[in-house]
Amino acid sequence: MTTRRTAARRPKREPVAPSVVAELKRQRMSNVEIAKQLGITRQRVHQIIKALNDDKTLLTPREQVVDRHFPWKLEDPFAQASPARLMRNHGEYMATGGKGMSEDALKALRGFYRRLRDNNVVVEFDPRIPPIPRVSYVGGFNYVPRTDEDGDLIIRVNEYTNLTDEGKRLWRFPTREP
Repeated sequence: MTTRRTAARRPKREPVAPSVVAELKRQRMSNVEIAKQLGITRQRVHQIIKALNDDKTLLTPREQVVDRHFPWKLEDPFAQASPARLMRNHGEYMATGGKGMSEDALKALRGFYRRLRDNNVVVEFDPRIPPIPRVSYVGGFNYVPRTDEDGDLIIRVNEYTNLTDEGKRLWRFPTREP
């Protein structure tokens, strides 16, 4: 006699109503806090909020900048590379003037701006760039010498770049650094 093994089934969760996520977001809860409270992933919270995009009050300034104006479409592992994190922090700083940002994030930005200025370089993204020590352990990024074509941007525009009109304002040095 053969026995059939059945996998233990997880109880199905009820779908989360977008209105519940929206209300928690209006209460200024973070996506991580909302996810924990509702028993869903942070990514699912983000998807729901993006689907409710008509209500701009649900997106933080950082989410607005990254979702609408980030210059590159980054998949993992590139999205977690240090230059990508610094660029997201830069976008948030440009949108908020640093209000609500951690001191660690502001300190990292000061170092980032110093590196760009002192070395006269811009950030370049190209998925074909191999890993470079002290730049990106996964590759994809490099700090390349600034050229006249870069203008006052802090990024290199290439075939992997999508620069919106607002992005042309965002992806340059701030008028006042942290």
